[in-house]
Amino acid sequence: MRICIIVLVLVLVGCESPKKKYDFTFYKWNIHESYYLKFNSSDTLYYVDAYGFKKEETFFAILNKEEKERIQNILDTITFPKEESFENSTVDDGETNAFVLKSEQKSKKLKIHESGPEQFWLFGKVLERIKLGHEFAKTNKKVDLKEINDMVLMKVPSSFVVETKFNNHYDIYPPDCYLIFQNKKRLIKEIYKYKRGILNEYWFLGSEGFAVEKLGMNGNKYSKEQECRKFLNLEKAKDYLAFNSVRYKIDYIKGDTIISKIDTNDIVIFIDEK
Repeated sequence: MRICIIVLVLVLVGCESPKKKYDFTFYKWNIHESYYLKFNSSDTLYYVDAYGFKKEETFFAILNKEEKERIQNILDTITFPKEESFENSTVDDGETNAFVLKSEQKSKKLKIHESGPEQFWLFGKVLERIKLGHEFAKTNKKVDLKEINDMVLMKVPSSFVVETKFNNHYDIYPPDCYLIFQNKKRLIKEIYKYKRGILNEYWFLGSEGFAVEKLGMNGNKYSKEQECRKFLNLEKAKDYLAFNSVRYKIDYIKGDTIISKIDTNDIVIFIDEK
């Protein structure tokens, strides 16, 4: 009898299905904080602080067995909706949560802002409590945030975008004409695009969104104002960036993007896409 029991136990243990391996990223933003959490089915939790104008910093902590299993169990059972974004467009502040889950070469994602499935808001609170229960140590490890940033950051038109101005919004234009920055919804007024150092497109607001004026050899002649910006005269120093002989204080740098805050309502963005 003892031998039979031992054999049965061994068979049952041997047949236990292995747990799924996940690559999971969580993002939270509100007026007080902005951060990412990264979990990949190990006992390491990465925390990326992205709040304010400072450079993003990465930290890590070691999860205990219960914390790891709780995250793993939620990821095993939570159901992503078909719709990938739930946003209350009338709310400019509030809180945003975003989730990207990759497993078995499949990717699921969701962004929620002041609305969306309750189970994901509860999951966000679970992750927040786990984060608050740890002291994180700094690390130089680079955390891949590309897929989740594609959800939570504004997509800028391709090629060389040099200048974009903003002011307080009026909700009469399509969503692509706005950008959330420093807890304010701002209307994009104009975009100058350069190719090989020469102004080749000017984007401006029309009644149904952006209108694009092609310039140069394959487009219209430059106007008097555009003639002054025809060539890309750009100089970067430590604390400022000079564009067409006008100095812009550097308030924020992230990757290939530089932001200069002109005043309460206006900012200028310089983006150098290679």
